[in-house]
Amino acid sequence: LQLDYRGRPRTLLVQAYCALLLFCAAVPFSLSLDVAHLKRSVKQVNVVPFAEVASPTPALKTAGAGEADLYRQWLRFKQGSRWAAEALSFLILAWGLRKVFRREYRFPSVSAALLTLWIGCGMMLAVNVVHLLVVSRVCDVTDALFQGAGLLLGMAVPIRADGSHSPRTHGHDRRLQLRLSRFALIGVGGWIAFNGLLPLAFRFESGRWTQALRSHDLLPFFAYFHARMPVMLDDLAEKLVSFAVLGGVWAWGRSLAGERHPSAARAAWYGTLVATGIEIAQIYLPLRVPSLTDVILGGAGSAFGAVTWRHTRRLFRDIVKRPRRTGHKLPPPSTLSPFEELLASLAEPDENAPRESLPPVSSPRRRGTPPSDPIR
Repeated sequence: LQLDYRGRPRTLLVQAYCALLLFCAAVPFSLSLDVAHLKRSVKQVNVVPFAEVASPTPALKTAGAGEADLYRQWLRFKQGSRWAAEALSFLILAWGLRKVFRREYRFPSVSAALLTLWIGCGMMLAVNVVHLLVVSRVCDVTDALFQGAGLLLGMAVPIRADGSHSPRTHGHDRRLQLRLSRFALIGVGGWIAFNGLLPLAFRFESGRWTQALRSHDLLPFFAYFHARMPVMLDDLAEKLVSFAVLGGVWAWGRSLAGERHPSAARAAWYGTLVATGIEIAQIYLPLRVPSLTDVILGGAGSAFGAVTWRHTRRLFRDIVKRPRRTGHKLPPPSTLSPFEELLASLAEPDENAPRESLPPVSSPRRRGTPPSDPIR
């Protein structure tokens, strides 16, 4: 199957984003197609909204009175941040779909909204079906509610459908994107810091530095040796993806500011600084153990995000927006709807169609005038 994305880079970007949503839904990749597991997963579906927070976990049952309150607070904040991420991911999906349909395919607003709802609901169904296949996940109706809320909010975000590229409009779009990249960088960094500082109950006691430095969990990747494989993969993927998004957003902002090749080393340095600050703060947090693993994952994930952004930008510049080698130029986008284009193609003859050759018609002459004389 040969796909031509020249002139339609947002289509490829939205398709890659849908694949990324399915990839994140499959983490930690403990998939099972066993019929017994599928029946068990269907029976364990939480059909009551917010039932996962109210139900006690094994950690709450075995913890003491004070630790149980901290675990409950940690679980509440953790679920809230996860639901916010679900809503934000589908908000971005709906906004991207509407922008593709309006600016690249020139659909009317109603048709673009209906197609966005159709594809968004299909992605919601696909993500929750993937949750059913993962052994360590439970399908929850609360996730679907936040995904639907994000989808509706994304449809309410205004977009400009004309796609004009005048110098004034281009400069305004660039400033708007630069401002948006700064807000996104602050939001992603705040989300990482919020999840790293849970349960937000600091205890400034003496001896915590000594206890943290003497702990075996401070060693890189030592805590993963006595953890279950799904928990390890889930924690590893969450931290890598979070810092990769942070590095990608930073590289996006630097490219908008005029830097042609954002440095992956600088992105790794900033990610390491953020992770180090979080680990130092975790010394004064109960139920948290500082580790050098998060510092390494922060630097590696940020560098990976910056490199991914740089190669993605090069892909769009060198492949998607490159004209054909044969000199063929894409026609300008039409301002008509698909139905109006169909009516216009039926009403007007095709100019490129081959025409039948007619016999040459001789010029009329006056009666009695010789052929050599000009007609007066």
